[in-house]
Parts: sequence; structure tokens; C-alpha cells
Amino acid sequence: MKHSQNVAKQCLTCGTLVAAIFLAGCGGGGSYGGSGNTGGTGGTGGGATSSDVTVGPATPSAIGANKPLGATMDNVVLRGSLSGNVAGLNNVPVYVVIEDPASLFQSQAVLTVQADGANYGYALNLVGKPLTTSGHFNGNLRIFACLDTQCQRPLGGTPLSVPYDVTVSP
Repeated sequence: MKHSQNVAKQCLTCGTLVAAIFLAGCGGGGSYGGSGNTGGTGGTGGGATSSDVTVGPATPSAIGANKPLGATMDNVVLRGSLSGNVAGLNNVPVYVVIEDPASLFQSQAVLTVQADGANYGYALNLVGKPLTTSGHFNGNLRIFACLDTQCQRPLGGTPLSVPYDVTVSP
């Protein structure tokens, strides 16, 4: 049985994006559209701890682009696996924070978690921003998945680091 969730992301501070997700039980899907860190009251659902779940590496493993000034950065979908007691996160908010130092992506994105039997995966859809500054932008997106808004309880395998190398020509 497959189910998925869509989650909105809201910019907390310059260069940082956040989303909150709630995993639905095996009985069906659900969705949460939130803004900011209004992920609800949580932490009492399935009982998983941050060390019970591991976020697998994202693919693509790097982001690259050569664009003219004024163009829009390509949208990117980062995909990977989730392992461990993922079902234990049922009704527990999971907060996703993305550090985007070059501001390549909009503050709105969609996170989808899919279950197929005992296998879980994720897709994080990043929407490109208009490129308003020329230059060479080289660094890393850092992706955190946590059980609290301050990220004191990160899920295993996070933060993920996704290198980018983008050139914007005048």
C-alpha cells in the first residue's frame, strides 16, 4: 500500500527553509500544509526517538547549473530512503530545515514521504528562484531532519550535505 504526504515549507530566516511532516499510519495517507514551525503539538505519537530513524543520502548527490542573469534556477527533486523505525514516527512531527546560503531556491517546497510495505522513501522538491546576481556560487545545501524545532534531536544521517556549483553569467 502506498501513501504520501505533501508539506509546505516556510522561510524562517534568510537562507533557511523549514517544513514539518507527520507520517500517516499504514491505514492510509494524509497531508499537512503548514507554514513556519506550526507543526502542532507532538512528540507523543509513535514513540520513535531520533536515533531510531536514519535518513539516507540524497540523489542527485550534487547540483550544478550554468545560467544567464535573470534566468530561474532549475527545480530540483532530492530523493532518498528512510530506514529504521519510520512507522514509529506516526503522529510525531518531523521538522526539516534546509540551509541554502546562495538563496538558489524559493522558501516554498514540497516534502513527500512514501511507504510501500516496510520500505520508506522521501522526495524533497526544491523550487528554483530567479537568479538576480551574477557570479560563481559554490557551497553546500545542508538538510536537517529533526524531532524538535531547534533541531536538538536530529534524525540519524542528518544533516545531509548536497554540494552545489552554479555559475550565473552577466
